[in-house]
Amino acid sequence: MSQVEIVRKYLSEGYDLGYTIRYQPRFIQISCTLTKNGNTYSFGTRNDYDLMWFLLDLEIFPDPYTGKPKVRVVKDKESLRIADEALADFLSAKEPCFPVVRVSPLTSESDQQRISVAIRGWIECESVLKEHRTSLPLAFYNVLVLQKNDGIITQSIFEKDKIQLASIHELRKRKSECEWIKCFSGMLLCPKISAGFSRDYVLGMLLYDAFSRRIETGILGTARSLLNIYGRRIRKGRELADLAVLLTQRMLTSPSEILLSSPFRDSEFSPTTWIVYSISSKLPCEYSGLEPKYAIHPCEALVFGDPGVPRERSSFDFKRRGQTAYVGLEIEATRYVIRFDCQGREPKFHIHYEIRAKSWKKTILSHYPISLGDMWKLDRNLCLSFLSATIFDGRFNDVVRPNIKDLGLVQEEPIAALPLRIVMELELEEEWLGKNPECMTLLQKFWNKQDYSPTKDEEKWIDILQRRGLLVGEKLSVLASMVLARNIQ
Repeated sequence: MSQVEIVRKYLSEGYDLGYTIRYQPRFIQISCTLTKNGNTYSFGTRNDYDLMWFLLDLEIFPDPYTGKPKVRVVKDKESLRIADEALADFLSAKEPCFPVVRVSPLTSESDQQRISVAIRGWIECESVLKEHRTSLPLAFYNVLVLQKNDGIITQSIFEKDKIQLASIHELRKRKSECEWIKCFSGMLLCPKISAGFSRDYVLGMLLYDAFSRRIETGILGTARSLLNIYGRRIRKGRELADLAVLLTQRMLTSPSEILLSSPFRDSEFSPTTWIVYSISSKLPCEYSGLEPKYAIHPCEALVFGDPGVPRERSSFDFKRRGQTAYVGLEIEATRYVIRFDCQGREPKFHIHYEIRAKSWKKTILSHYPISLGDMWKLDRNLCLSFLSATIFDGRFNDVVRPNIKDLGLVQEEPIAALPLRIVMELELEEEWLGKNPECMTLLQKFWNKQDYSPTKDEEKWIDILQRRGLLVGEKLSVLASMVLARNIQ
């Protein structure tokens, strides 16, 4: 049995590995020590290049079920490094938008440019005008319809509170008459607003292709994150209007991609990835027995659905404790509801889609488990962003993560395990802060007041927190922000 086979055997039995590689002028000296429950096996060898390359390919990742660190062989370290850097840039907001789904182009590059020009002009006007019921920007209550016929692009507008279901289906029936039809819409998903309202809400801009019935490009994010990303470019009192324009501009620079905004201190980031999954995956919706005009796909509900008046009803609700989310939008007095949870007859984390009219209700997709494997096939970045919720939201870690279908994927694909490796690091800091409550209290003060000046008694902790990577100067590090988001909100 070779030394590589020996090490593999001990690792499979749960032994911990320690090793050193010393490079000498005429030879390479390798020393390995494997330990478990007080048992130790050690050996040394020279010029065993197979063992050297095996050891250099090892990486530490947490077990997806227990969270305990495990040593794994990673052959393609370059791909792992690139994915790790891209994820780190996204989570730290160094790169404020992350392409989570890449879509095959549906229009030519020249047509994309013409669509972009039309959308830019429209959003500048619609972001300024107010919707009559809510005084919110019309960009979230109207739909721009672009149609190309004989080389000419024409445009019209649907008002979400007046649109007819038949009008949506009619777009698709024009396939023989024109080259394409695109629909652009702002998406506002908001809990019911009441006195003392402090909940987060989800914003997005979506471009829908009527003939393929899919989202061609889009961008989503929570209001809290977006305001922090674009804060300096947003005018007080015009937050939604300015965000509509800025998100549209960013979306148009990445045609054929669905983008997710970087989370910022955001434990309510979790449902944004669930919504992306619902509008981009091929869900097995069943419309049999339903009058054809009501057969609206989830992505169409989000493009054409009316969010209503936020002071009167919810179009979105996320309950962090139970990790459940609700999206409800209306078209022609019919409510289209998407739910995400781990409750009911299906314990795995799942999506449920139903249609509610005044006198009837129809389930279109019943408690369909969200598969990590299917998500990985759709786009690995969607899988990474989905699992990244566990970094900011401890409840996701406790409730959703153990109930994800195909969680074993992270044992097969090292890149998929990157968010869980970050969580492993966070848990070590959480454990240390639990033993040093004075440091946690000080970090909370920096969280609540960014220009906080520590007292003389607190100054002794600054150097310690800096050395642990929790402070940069006297500012919270990204690591500290992640820890606090998981434990404060």
